Amino acid sequence: MKLAAIVRPSATVTMEGAGIGVEELRAAVLQQQPADHELAQLLVHSGRVDGNLVGTGVFRAMTTHALEALVPADHIELSARVVDQPA
Repeated sequence: MKLAAIVRPSATVTMEGAGIGVEELRAAVLQQQPADHELAQLLVHSGRVDGNLVGTGVFRAMTTHALEALVPADHIELSARVVDQPA
């Protein structure tokens, strides 16, 4: 049986930012968004620095690859399906 899997890199990119509130923090992090990445998580660190919330945005790649082989160690499988069935 032959399988096809859609995978994306499991590595993430983190960017730090600061803002008066959560919305400003989020905007500051999104200004640094890498190309072909999406914001997966916004972590707000405890406390304020100079009156601002400080946090970290975690970005993951939006690009995916269809593979007909084993999933590489640095990727995660998003889905799998049978592409041909035995006769």
